[in-house]
Amino acid sequence: MLRVLRAALPLLAYSPPGGNEDNHNRALYKCMLHANRALRKAGEPHFDHPPAFESKPAPGAGAVTSPPELKRPDFAWCYIDHSAADAGTSSREFAVEGKLLGEPANPRNLAAEYMDKGIRRFLDGGHRYGESAASGAMVGYVRDATFVAVEEQVAEVAAQRAIPPLERIQKEEADEHAHHLNRPFPVTPYRLTHLWVDAGSAKSQAKPSTRKTTK
Repeated sequence: MLRVLRAALPLLAYSPPGGNEDNHNRALYKCMLHANRALRKAGEPHFDHPPAFESKPAPGAGAVTSPPELKRPDFAWCYIDHSAADAGTSSREFAVEGKLLGEPANPRNLAAEYMDKGIRRFLDGGHRYGESAASGAMVGYVRDATFVAVEEQVAEVAAQRAIPPLERIQKEEADEHAHHLNRPFPVTPYRLTHLWVDAGSAKSQAKPSTRKTTK
């Protein structure tokens, strides 16, 4: 999953979509499909099915629908864990959430939104993104700011929320960090990989999406 994401982000950076978060997620979805095909042609590991886009997770073990089953991460690669003791709960999902970052002129605190409406959804019992899986990812669409500035902003918010700090892995076109989280539900500990990409300027005039979703 990460291989496809890493290959997709340079495509997004080459032609940033502009507009709001939904525009970026839609563009990233298409970039992932292009990246996956390129990996296949190169004989590299790839997928024969696309990620689900803003789709609800599989039913849990309970007899009735739980609140987390109504939540929809931006992307989810679903697969079967054939080693699971119960075949009825053997579905797993590698969840991915995309958020805007940077934009110093934006009155919204995007670093706080990245934390509260992104990272915490992998920790919160009401969302439980990536439940029963050992890892997932966050994508940060960085605009009008450097990766270093964004890293400082996110670190400040993480400290305020008593969330473990991010650990930098590499500095490339997609800046990458690792995050090791303890969750109140399985699987824990959980590895959340952060991939940040230069998405140009917030002044780009792409038509914003009007689609309404339940997150």
